[in-house]
Amino acid sequence: TEMDLVRGFQEFDEDDSGCMDLREFNSWMFAVGIDTLSVEDISFVVEALDDDRSGNVEIRELVQMYRRFSREKMQNAEEEDEMDPSFLLKEKDTLIDAEMNDAANEAAAEAAAARKRMEDRKAIKAAAAAAEEKGKKKKKDRGRRR
Repeated sequence: TEMDLVRGFQEFDEDDSGCMDLREFNSWMFAVGIDTLSVEDISFVVEALDDDRSGNVEIRELVQMYRRFSREKMQNAEEEDEMDPSFLLKEKDTLIDAEMNDAANEAAAEAAAARKRMEDRKAIKAAAAAAEEKGKKKKKDRGRRR
């Protein structure tokens, strides 16, 4: 883990400077089991990690490298999952569920709109019927007055 990396770094940072020189870094690499690299290879690794070109590896630089490789490892694992048939089937089911949910929501919205139109037509018919009834009543009342 990242905490193990920091602890190991601190253990081999003999002068507690917050960075490892080539000798300290080489000792650390040997301690973690990377003992087949030449001094030139170790120098190359230090140079690759040393983004501020101080000649040393700072804890910050090592943690940045660790996080970058961790992200890449996770992305690779996700890409592998995406190629796994069981993942694809699950993803297909998720998409189908989402499509069915969208279709159900759309149908419910259409049904609500149709219900509203029907209620509006009923209200218009009722208003028209009331107006017609009122008109008949007025006509009848006029006929009685004569």
